[in-house]
Amino acid sequence: MSQVIETGLKAREQTNSQSESWKAGPPLETFTRTGTSTSNARAVEFIAKPGKAGELEECIRERVLDSLNKRAGFLGAVVLTSNKESRLIQVISFWSTERAAVENRWEDSRVVRQTIHPLIDVCARVQTYTVAISNAPKMTEGIANFQVC
Repeated sequence: MSQVIETGLKAREQTNSQSESWKAGPPLETFTRTGTSTSNARAVEFIAKPGKAGELEECIRERVLDSLNKRAGFLGAVVLTSNKESRLIQVISFWSTERAAVENRWEDSRVVRQTIHPLIDVCARVQTYTVAISNAPKMTEGIANFQVC
């Protein structure tokens, strides 16, 4: 079942990204203002099987991130677990280029699928982003003390 939903989401994502209505607007500007750093991110949202959220989070932190560390352009990742719905786990991976974030479909790799497939109901959503990180002193200090997976 999860493969059917994933395939549908991929097809929808590809269709949306190729849609003329998306291309019609003005090009988006990257964040180049003083005091802001930029990066690229790929956000992958999983819904864990009932009772498997903790195991899925641990699996992502230990095995999946180890696999990502071997990929070109990978900078780090954050694993988020929803406070309202503990089965909802999102992995935000950071990449050196937009191309790496868009083309690196790590969630579809054989190793990742074999590792997490028994723990998830579905891979619900995949999106890519341009990330702007403030260089404000409090933010910089907070990031310096933050452990990235």
